[in-house]
Order: sequence, then structure tokens, then C-alpha cells
Amino acid sequence: MDIAVAMVRAYLQLNGYFTVTEYPVVRKMGNDTYRTLTDIDVAGFRLPSGELDYAPDPALRIPEDKPDMIIGEVKEGRAVINETVTDPEVVAKILRRFGCCSAGEASRAARALLDRGAVETQLGHNVRLVAFGTSIEEPAAYLRVLMSDVVAYLDKYIQQNWELVRTSGSKDAIFGVMLLLAKARRGSTPMAPSDRRR
Repeated sequence: MDIAVAMVRAYLQLNGYFTVTEYPVVRKMGNDTYRTLTDIDVAGFRLPSGELDYAPDPALRIPEDKPDMIIGEVKEGRAVINETVTDPEVVAKILRRFGCCSAGEASRAARALLDRGAVETQLGHNVRLVAFGTSIEEPAAYLRVLMSDVVAYLDKYIQQNWELVRTSGSKDAIFGVMLLLAKARRGSTPMAPSDRRR
């Protein structure tokens, strides 16, 4: 998995999202053949009113009172949505695949999502396009989140929950590395001179 995508996945999970990464969107062609239209860097789904372990990041602008789905693109440069994800057919397939709306509603919702960056489906789900990257340049209808904000949120979580995270560790590769770096910066009990010689 791409490192930047893995970092955003860890960030979204701490913000209460169930996540899927590098998800392929496939179209069935004639003669029982298939073609991949694109892959979604990260899709996240968050239920409202769950018990929170930690305050969500305001940069994500999470709605408090409705389910929230993010279709996210992750870049190591400008925070932009890939051109392939601006195809209404691709977006409609994603909405149908994740059950956010019926097949009949998917085309309308996809166009509204591409025009406005967010849409509420008939089922009451909030769906948003979010681009993560290291810079924000031209204006866009969709939300952009800087990778520096992602890193700052992960660092803040580790600092403010140090006793919890230092003992529990993490199976998530990116969060585990950040936790190891935090442990290394904090240091440990100095070794006795005899231990240093071993």
C-alpha cells in the first residue's frame, strides 16, 4: 500500500471511519471481459453518535448527526481529485457499490457530488469528495486536507493519549512507526554502564 494512503487510512480510523483503501472500480465489458476504470485511494464510512475515544479533527468537517462517507484521493503533491474520479459513471458505481443510494438515484447523486463536493442521499447519508495532499492551490468544490494536518493530528493523538498508546502499541504500520518515533524521542530509562558494553 502507498505510504501516503496508509497514513490517511490511520488518520481516518482515529476519526471514527471504517476504511477501504486502493479499491478498484471495474466495468463489465462485452464477452465477459472487465476493465478497471480507476481505483479509489481511500473510502471511509462513519456512523453518527458513536462513542468517541478522541475528538475528531475539525479539518475534516465531520457532520455530527448523519452517516458520512468519504471518497478520498491521496497525493504527495497538490491535493486534487483524479480526473477519472470526476467521471459521473465512476462515482455512480462507487455510490451503488457502497450502498449509499439506489441504482436509480446514483446518477443524480454522482452529478451533484461532482458539482458541489458533497451530497446527501435519499437514505440520509452524507457523501463527500476529499483530496489529501501536501499543498492546496486552485479553488475546488470539494474539501482538501493537508498532509501536514494529518501528521499533526496523529502526533497530537499520541501525545495526549501517551499512557494508552505506549502500552497498547499498534498493528497499523504507519501509526506503529509514528509511535516508535515518539518513544525514541521520549527516550527510556538510562542503561547501567555494564549494559552498554554488551
